[in-house]
Amino acid sequence: MQERHQLTNSYGQWFLKNGNEPIKIVKQANSLGRSLDFFLWLTREVPGYNRDRFKKKNLLLAMVLSNRPEKFLEVKDPQCWSPIVDYHLMRLALRLGLVDLNKKEQPVNEKSSGLTQKPNIVFVTPRIGQLDG
Repeated sequence: MQERHQLTNSYGQWFLKNGNEPIKIVKQANSLGRSLDFFLWLTREVPGYNRDRFKKKNLLLAMVLSNRPEKFLEVKDPQCWSPIVDYHLMRLALRLGLVDLNKKEQPVNEKSSGLTQKPNIVFVTPRIGQLDG
């Protein structure tokens, strides 16, 4: 509970320090040609959204804002959408053989496969048509 309280305070303090508000970020993004790119770029600094290298929370927030009936976020650059990568889903895809681990990354991955070490982010190649019946 203490961590949530601290995160909420940090979130509010960030907006006060930067003279910004959530609605201003959305309006700023909507005024630009690359609205999604700008939104994701700016929210990467906001506490609560700033610790995820995969930008899962940022992307989910953008999806919610753009898919609401009100269309709060007007996405003008849909090419900036990227898949939301979850560590557990990534591991599952590797185990099921849905992706191949790049050869140069295999030794690095094997060295960090112990439970006590932090997992590495690796680049994989999808196997197209793997799930076609």
